[in-house]
Amino acid sequence: MYNSKLFNSFQFNNNGIKFHKYLMLISQEYKSLNSDLHQTGNFGKSGHRWVKYIEMVIDQFQITSLVDYGAGQQTLKKNLAHLQNISITSYDPAISELSAPPAPAKLVTCTDVLEHIEPEYLDNVLDHLESLTQQAAFFVIPTGPASKTLADGRNAHLIQKPLEWWLPKLLARFNLISLNNMTSDIVILLGKKNKAIELNEFIEKTVMDLLATDKINSVSFDGLSLNVFTKSRSWRNRFLPRLLSLIKLGKRTGVSEKIKIKQGVIRLVLVRF
Repeated sequence: MYNSKLFNSFQFNNNGIKFHKYLMLISQEYKSLNSDLHQTGNFGKSGHRWVKYIEMVIDQFQITSLVDYGAGQQTLKKNLAHLQNISITSYDPAISELSAPPAPAKLVTCTDVLEHIEPEYLDNVLDHLESLTQQAAFFVIPTGPASKTLADGRNAHLIQKPLEWWLPKLLARFNLISLNNMTSDIVILLGKKNKAIELNEFIEKTVMDLLATDKINSVSFDGLSLNVFTKSRSWRNRFLPRLLSLIKLGKRTGVSEKIKIKQGVIRLVLVRF
């Protein structure tokens, strides 16, 4: 058993020999600060807010195992206790009884957690999440400040960044299934990385291109429709060629579609044959 602050992944050296790579996930000082917050009973309680959505994901993907990453008070597990034929593991390195390294699972949930990660360890944590995900990952990431502060005076949300900052990091490790940033929370469903999915790659690039402009209020993608909330009518017209390119791609990949433009929203609807 290795230290709960670390996770191991298998890599190969230049001679093709398999070895363990250990990465730090949380500093001892920050672990202590979080442990103090958890002991108050008013921290790490938001997992249950996403139960209905997660139940739909479990049903859609026929999930049989789940890791709740950063489980806190385990409110998600408690509210999924009625489900049968699924094993649920709560993992939280800041809570001693939940700090045992989890095994990979079909679905990994990580809600209201990533914004709390120490920035210097974020890539390690994302790599850990990727290594645990066998099929899908569901993340909720607030982008603004928290109402709570740490004992050292810092806001509890150590990372306060918009979707355009988070998305490249996530898409480097996962495929996009659905996305909604119409509130201050990023709600995103991701799949295990599969570079062979041409349509996914095109949609991911389209969303990234959109976020690189200052003309977008928000975007959402639910696997069938891409909704783009724009700030000006003239820019919507300039964006249409991009959507037409997506239509052409769809015809090559077994997807039909139509475009709707109404009240400041461009909507591309994808219907699988």
